[in-house]
Amino acid sequence: MAIRLYVKWKMKKKKNIRLIGIDAPESIITTKAYRDSEKTGDSIETIKKMGELSKKFVMKNLRPGTKIKLEFDIQKSDRYGRTLAYVYLPNGAMLNELIVKEGYAQVSTHPPNVKYEKLFIERQKEAIENNRGLWK
Repeated sequence: MAIRLYVKWKMKKKKNIRLIGIDAPESIITTKAYRDSEKTGDSIETIKKMGELSKKFVMKNLRPGTKIKLEFDIQKSDRYGRTLAYVYLPNGAMLNELIVKEGYAQVSTHPPNVKYEKLFIERQKEAIENNRGLWK
């Protein structure tokens, strides 16, 4: 699952935000879930369960109405019209990094948006070594 956030702008429009540099398992059964299942050898149900855990983690850290700050990389949107961003929580933590650090997504960078690729790779390594989140 590409972690997506729906943010209401001041004009009351919802905006779909794709977190740059990370990819989490699907929380619903989609064609991507099947591709991930084939790639990893995990069952569809396992992929879905891991996606639900990832989703719960994000919802715990980003409740409706939370004021966030967005940082952009080279591209501001993707071919689907989603805004591409690094999302910062009120405490200053980058949500993209936090999700990888806690093991609820894996690194998935796509040039030219690679500003924090090395940081995310370090955080993923820590998550794997410490059996966090999906790496249990």
